[in-house]
Amino acid sequence: MTTSGGDARHLRKVLEEAFDDEELNRFCHDHCAEVFNRFALGMTRTQKVFELVGYFDRRRELPTLHGLLRHERPKWFQEEGAPPPPRTTGSPPVPAVAPPPTGREPVPRF
Repeated sequence: MTTSGGDARHLRKVLEEAFDDEELNRFCHDHCAEVFNRFALGMTRTQKVFELVGYFDRRRELPTLHGLLRHERPKWFQEEGAPPPPRTTGSPPVPAVAPPPTGREPVPRF
């Protein structure tokens, strides 16, 4: 997933897949307040992503956005052909199956 810094499609994909809405808001607030100030209540994450990438594209500064994203999400810019990392929600994974009973479980009291 390497890019020279000028591929708007790749940058949109990273923003869409590597950031949740809160993280995207924080990223824009920290790195591009002018775009953050354009966000309106009810805007989708996709609309925010297009606003951000469009802002840098119109100014011919996609390499700047690329550098910021590479710093924030380095795993998304690994070698070509490597799958992107899974997006995390901050919660630890939940086991699919409960562990078998050991016979030492506490008895519930009512």
